[in-house]
Amino acid sequence: MTGHERNTVAPGLAGFAAAADSLSVVPIDPVADARWDAFVREHPDAGPYHLGAWAEILRAAYGDRPAYMALQSPEGEVVGGLPLVGTRGLLTGRRMRSLPVVPPAGPLAPHEDGVRALIEAACRLTDDRGARVWTLHARTGGYEELVPELRPLPKHPTWILELPADADELRAGWKKTSNNLWRSLRKADRAGVTVREASSEHDLRAFYALYLRTMRRRSTLPRPYRQLREDRRLLGPSGAFRLFVAEHEGDIVAAGVYHALGDGVDLLYNGSDDPRDKLRTFLYGQTAEVSPVSQGTHDFWCVFGLPTSAGGEGGEGLGDASLTPRPMRGIASIDTPPDAV
Repeated sequence: MTGHERNTVAPGLAGFAAAADSLSVVPIDPVADARWDAFVREHPDAGPYHLGAWAEILRAAYGDRPAYMALQSPEGEVVGGLPLVGTRGLLTGRRMRSLPVVPPAGPLAPHEDGVRALIEAACRLTDDRGARVWTLHARTGGYEELVPELRPLPKHPTWILELPADADELRAGWKKTSNNLWRSLRKADRAGVTVREASSEHDLRAFYALYLRTMRRRSTLPRPYRQLREDRRLLGPSGAFRLFVAEHEGDIVAAGVYHALGDGVDLLYNGSDDPRDKLRTFLYGQTAEVSPVSQGTHDFWCVFGLPTSAGGEGGEGLGDASLTPRPMRGIASIDTPPDAV
């Protein structure tokens, strides 16, 4: 993943017109205008955080002001877009961000001229609103070559894993390449840990309680419950929001919030029960057995390992070398271990 910032010290850039194909950049309401999600769901490089519902989720949870931009053809067809919201903090002041809180949702366009037009329009809007900076998070880099006013910043690596359609094949491979992880899964099997997809408000609150305890152990501020509540309400019906829980002796001991779009699934947040922390490995390895992968609706699933160093809380085998970051084009991924977000 790459990050770019543009400080608003340069003069306003050129207008909102895109040179190629007479395209133009126009503001769009991604919630009210059905063209946005229709475009996102068809675009091969789009991820779940491009979906328009995130404009409403971030507004409801944090008061962010959506300012999404669409690349529009003369016929009114949306052929590109850039998620964008305005934020304001006591210390950071007024900012424009694409996007805060969630993994990357960078510009989508049919060609470089379209990408350039979207970025220049975002820079101009940043100036017009008197914001200090615009921050762009994207899975690809090189945007500073299109718009020199951008300044690239290093970010966390993307952690991804391509999965076979057969979960048993995946686990058998781990026996050879990630033996500690494979043993941890066997222990969870013998302990009677089970995994299911959860959908109720009760399950979401149970997850949030685990998540809060996990964030407290890591001395990290948690995200508010209203974000998850709106996430489930707006994206649950379409299947873009997924909650999986691992249970042991009738209790939820680990859980994760995922988002799905196209052939990829992202893990956003997770939580685990401290006394039975090692059982959480089961959730990451076993979810595939009840996941969209086995149902044939997705080709990939996200699995990650947490470092074993920080506080010694990585769990057995979670720092395995086979789960190190590897760049793989077009596969949804997670950019930081959720416990550290």
